[in-house]
Amino acid sequence: MKRYLWVLIFILPVIEIWSIVQMSSWIGGFNTLIVLIGISLIGAYAAKQEGKKVMFQARTQMNAGQIPGYSFVNGVCVLLGGLLLLFPGFISDIFGLLLLLPITRVWFQGYILKWIERAMKNGNFLIRRF
Repeated sequence: MKRYLWVLIFILPVIEIWSIVQMSSWIGGFNTLIVLIGISLIGAYAAKQEGKKVMFQARTQMNAGQIPGYSFVNGVCVLLGGLLLLFPGFISDIFGLLLLLPITRVWFQGYILKWIERAMKNGNFLIRRF
């Protein structure tokens, strides 16, 4: 996990800045700024709408006496997608949109479930009450 943290802290911002510079050289600096702001606004709206759907599904499952496992993973995907869309940059925006769209969200759910399963087996997954 620590090696991935280094990638997120150092390498990903360099790639994001490079992609912004490349896009601004193609369409201009002002247009790039407008596109980044537009994507963030659309992403925030989409995250809000998808979050409402996920919460409704989770409530429906809990009211039926079921554990909302699938809805929990959907919620994690929507949360991560919304956060990625708030960061400036095109690479994070692409992954954020992929996590928000229900059609492509399925790709990430298997990885998240495997990560949670490994964390639970290793004892690294804790649920705390406040």
